[in-house]
Amino acid sequence: MSWKISLFISVSSLLIAGLALGWNIYRDVIMKGRVKIRFGWRVIIDGQESTPDMIMFSGVNHGPGKVVLRMIITKNTSIVRRLRRTVEHGFVKLMEQPSEYSDKLPKELDIGDELNLLFPSSAGFASVDFTHIGLRDNFDRVHWAKKKEVQAFRKRREKT
Repeated sequence: MSWKISLFISVSSLLIAGLALGWNIYRDVIMKGRVKIRFGWRVIIDGQESTPDMIMFSGVNHGPGKVVLRMIITKNTSIVRRLRRTVEHGFVKLMEQPSEYSDKLPKELDIGDELNLLFPSSAGFASVDFTHIGLRDNFDRVHWAKKKEVQAFRKRREKT
């Protein structure tokens, strides 16, 4: 009878150790940081005056660890482009800080930290046709903005 209890305790401790090992591997290797991206036209009110419309690009780190956001990536794709294998990829080259209210890339974000990039409406990438825009992180993952936001940006760009 006592050997059954010993065997039960040994098997259950082996199971718990296996689950802990699996979780640690999943957490450290597979599960990477998630960043929520916002993109679109914004108005900045500076004191009493409002400035011309600006293009705002922001990202918030939702965890589980630190993320370094490195560059802005664009993609122009459709079903036809995918079938023909002619998807266009690009990136936004930042020569200097886009605005006095803007952060700089690359930027390390802890959980809950936010990156805000503001560009003038005359920024070069604003005239380029793209269907997706996002931020690439230090794990080489691209966190894309919502399609609705990109479509709203394109509609407003076409109006002006």
